[in-house]
Amino acid sequence: MRTEKVLKDAVLCFLRKDSEALLPIKTRNVGERKRNGQGGEMNPGETPEEAAVREVEEETGGIIVHKEHLEKIAILNIHNVKSDGSVSTCRVHVFQTHRWFSESEILKETEEMVDPLWFQIDKLPLEEMMPADLYWLAPALAGEKMLVWVKYGPFQKELLGPVFIQLVDKFDD
Repeated sequence: MRTEKVLKDAVLCFLRKDSEALLPIKTRNVGERKRNGQGGEMNPGETPEEAAVREVEEETGGIIVHKEHLEKIAILNIHNVKSDGSVSTCRVHVFQTHRWFSESEILKETEEMVDPLWFQIDKLPLEEMMPADLYWLAPALAGEKMLVWVKYGPFQKELLGPVFIQLVDKFDD
């Protein structure tokens, strides 16, 4: 039986070029078998920006992002109802960046991310992504800053209610 990973504070970062976003497939944990940006749990004492830089490097096999090139585009407040009925909540700081460094033009697969492909923002493969992404991701990548509230069922396979979005001018964290 699979164990449900519980995150409290996490990050997500989307690498961008022009009007495209890089969306590999996660191989494990939250978002397993779904296309998504790079991300994961924040370590104790880490800022969201530090965690995003670390996660991008780990999950891409070496792409380097600098904190000053990150643009925060959303904060997701996720309410997870687990298969045993217990509830966990997670706050995900979402970034995008148009600037990064890689020694190779060839995108690498890693243990955590496979099949890295570029997708047009207006043609995201939503059927291959997390269920709530349909409601918030394209507008956030296009420049809207937002707070998002999501309620997921076990293993984040289905939404248990509407996705609420509040547009903001800036983030107070």
